[in-house]
Amino acid sequence: MSYTIYISDDCPACDRVLEYVAKHSIPHELINVSNPGKNPVKGVVIYPALFGTNSLLAYGDDIIEFLEKAV
Repeated sequence: MSYTIYISDDCPACDRVLEYVAKHSIPHELINVSNPGKNPVKGVVIYPALFGTNSLLAYGDDIIEFLEKAV
């Protein structure tokens, strides 16, 4: 499955999720919505947010739990 992770600046949960995916070499696309021109997915207000093929899979620290079960 292809993953996209949306993060924002100054986000401790984002840092934990990024550390986890790096440690476990989980391929993903990363989008920082705090960067100019990078718009968040409509309706998502909590970061980090993990998306699979066009659907929200998990957000916040629950992303780590989701990925532990998925990989």
